This record gives sequence, C-alpha cells and structure tokens, in this order.
Amino acid sequence: MKQQINRPPVRFSHIFLLGLIFVFSLMPIINTGTCAAEIQWAKSATEGFAIAKQSGKILMIDFYTEW
Repeated sequence: MKQQINRPPVRFSHIFLLGLIFVFSLMPIINTGTCAAEIQWAKSATEGFAIAKQSGKILMIDFYTEW
C-alpha cells in the first residue's frame, strides 16, 4: 500500500502571486514595440498659449522652485 503524502492545498494567493510574477517577467519581451513620438516642449508661456489655442488643446503649466 502506498503512503499518502499530505500536502497543504494550493491557495488562491499563491496562484495569484505566481501569475503576477509570470506576467511581470514577460514585460520586457512584450514592451519591445515602438514608442510614441517625443514630446516637443514649448520654450515660453506665450508660445505654449499660442500652440494650445491653435490646436484646441488645454495647457498645463508646471511650476517648480526650491525656496
């Protein structure tokens, strides 16, 4: 008679974790496609306003300082 091995049941969290590891290990292979064009930044606020008005798009101004 064979001796039966008592293994703990496979939990959903283990399967989910293995799935995540598998998916993230494929990311470098999948992400070899072409990228979008590089962003062309405006050199001044006036130029940015003109481009946004002409193209009908919104304008985002990002301020940064180290006081």
